[in-house]
Amino acid sequence: YSRGVVDWGRGQWGAALTALDLAEASYRNDCVGAGWEILAAQLFSLGSLSYLGRFDELRRRLTRIADEARARDDRLTLQWVFGWQAIGDILHGDLTAAKQGIANARARLPEDRYTLPHLFVLCASTCASLYAGDGRSALARLAREWPSIKRSQLLRLQVYRVELYRLRIVSALCAARSDSEARRSLLAGVERDLARIEDERVPWADAIALALRGELRLAHGDRDAALTCWELADEHLSALDMAGYAAAARRRAGSLIGGAEGEQRVRAADDWFLLRGVVAPDRATLILIGGNDS
Repeated sequence: YSRGVVDWGRGQWGAALTALDLAEASYRNDCVGAGWEILAAQLFSLGSLSYLGRFDELRRRLTRIADEARARDDRLTLQWVFGWQAIGDILHGDLTAAKQGIANARARLPEDRYTLPHLFVLCASTCASLYAGDGRSALARLAREWPSIKRSQLLRLQVYRVELYRLRIVSALCAARSDSEARRSLLAGVERDLARIEDERVPWADAIALALRGELRLAHGDRDAALTCWELADEHLSALDMAGYAAAARRRAGSLIGGAEGEQRVRAADDWFLLRGVVAPDRATLILIGGNDS
């Protein structure tokens, strides 16, 4: 378990998943009263699957975990996984189920403190707004909860810190497309948050930042720089086994190139997403790196 958590914190998602799966199996087969340890291993595994882009496996595991929790009336586990389950529903295109899951999760959250399940619900709610193209709502929600997140000390954890900056960047990029008056300030905020991610100086965050920077370059009208960022991001993300982000960068590069070659790249990326149960590759690309075909 410890090895898996360390690998997760280093962004070595494949190694983390292997170690965490072994830990969960050991807790189940060799231990008594290890419910919390099993849940902890499962949660880190879900995060690893997400970064690896194994979205079909993510949804299958979420269903199994939730079904097992309901069978034993394990309300703690349900509190932790409902937000994750909503993200899986969003990627599968079921916004109705996602919104219900978010509501169920929010109803179970403690009111006297900000916890990790709060963060999962925030991520799911932000993804739901982005899926609908509502960057303004996503950005406003992040702004409302940011003081509580800071007080909770969750920003001390690198993976969560980068994820929150990424969500704020994607939300601002989305909002900037429909708000000409605030566009300059929104893009300036994107630049600041990108610098924060790049300051982490770890390969997986650098690769995500490259894909996001491509969107910022395009927003400023520099198509050549945007294409360079996306092609480099695709290369680096693929090397890190972050296949979902790589497919999103590949899709954006193809969309910008256009013509037969561009269409082929977009189609290949779309096929990759569809094979993993993601019904709207364009919306997944928006959620992951802020890309928009329009």
